[in-house]
Amino acid sequence: MEPIGQTRLLLDAQRAAFEHEGVVTAQVRIDRLERALALLVNHQAEICAAAASDFGQRPETLTRFM
Repeated sequence: MEPIGQTRLLLDAQRAAFEHEGVVTAQVRIDRLERALALLVNHQAEICAAAASDFGQRPETLTRFM
């Protein structure tokens, strides 16, 4: 399967899961945001390295501002 088709399948599955779950509580949304933030903080070195690789020596400081 071509990459576009794979991406479409993934997005369709995510949409179906989102619609199946319905409206979530504020506490669930807060928990998800906190976990997403923790992932960014805990993996910031890897994120900065990947951005530098993708963009050709992108300064770490610039990536951290994103």
